[in-house]
Amino acid sequence: MPHKYCLTESTNPKYLIITPVRDEEKYLEATIRSVIAQTLQPAEWIIVDDGSTDGTRGIIAWYAARHAWIRPCFRDNRGFRQPGAGVVEAFYDGYRSAQCADWDFIVKLDGDLGLAPDYFTRALAACAARARLGICGGLLYHMLG
Repeated sequence: MPHKYCLTESTNPKYLIITPVRDEEKYLEATIRSVIAQTLQPAEWIIVDDGSTDGTRGIIAWYAARHAWIRPCFRDNRGFRQPGAGVVEAFYDGYRSAQCADWDFIVKLDGDLGLAPDYFTRALAACAARARLGICGGLLYHMLG
């Protein structure tokens, strides 16, 4: 009997993305465009702005106004970047604001990544094929430009 998350033409797993960001104006739009271009889009994508002082909030708001499955979560500026604990706190704020409760997979995605259009289709298929797998990731490349 196949695992309940096996990808077929008629069934796709639901996934929730949470992206904590702070001052990612330079990279965030490319990340958003690469998620919009996915062959399997998320049920919901919460982009948590952790008190940005650049144009990050405007970018999030612009895309959220055009895609119902992209939802902003804005946190107050604490006055400084707090790696580690700050990212975890921002992630949990996003998680608490999620409206999609019946997701099969949850994704923590950085705001400065570009993804191939079939990234989530392939990643979730790999997860689904290995029922005992608890976490997975992809290969990262640094693009020089």
